[in-house]
Amino acid sequence: MAHPPPLPTAPQQPAHPFDFHNMPVQEAYRHLNAYQRSMTPEQLMAAKMEIMRPYRKRNMIVGGILLGGTLAIFGYSMYKTGRDDFDNIPMPPPSSADKSA
Repeated sequence: MAHPPPLPTAPQQPAHPFDFHNMPVQEAYRHLNAYQRSMTPEQLMAAKMEIMRPYRKRNMIVGGILLGGTLAIFGYSMYKTGRDDFDNIPMPPPSSADKSA
C-alpha cells in the first residue's frame, strides 16, 4: 500500500530574529526585510553574510573553474601564436604618399 505524500509544513520561524540557519535564502531575506530599518549597517551586512554563508564555498569553486578555464584558453592561445613569426602574411607595398615625404 502506498504511503500518502507528506503534508507541506509552514516555513520555520527563527528562534532569534537573526537566526537564518537552514532557512531558504528567499525566506531569510523576506524575514530580514522586516527588521532592516531597526538595524545598523554593520548588523545588516553581518546578517546578509550569514544568509549567504552556505553558498560561499560553491561560488568559490565555480569561480575558480571559470578563472582556470579562462587562463587555460589564454595560455593555449599564447602558446600556439608565440612561435609564429607571421612570415606567411603578405605585406602591402608602401604607399606613394610615404615615398614623396
